[in-house]
Amino acid sequence: MSILNFKRNMETDKHLPKKDKLIPAENIPEYLPVKMPTIRSWIMQNKLPVIRLGRRVFIKRDVIERILDEGLSSVSNGGETQTAL
Repeated sequence: MSILNFKRNMETDKHLPKKDKLIPAENIPEYLPVKMPTIRSWIMQNKLPVIRLGRRVFIKRDVIERILDEGLSSVSNGGETQTAL
């Protein structure tokens, strides 16, 4: 998927504040040019900050944008994971 398609997907989410948009981890390959095993690997290695709601895993929209703009190293969280009850 190209960056243009990513921007188009983001435009459809305008009804939510940018910082509040959570994207399920399984949908990340629609936004980034990587496959799901890579996303899982990044999550397990704590390279990708995630929010866990029960068994569901989400990634903030602005994190995806930073990865596209600055690369994965710009969002690595040093082993922290946010969990919501």
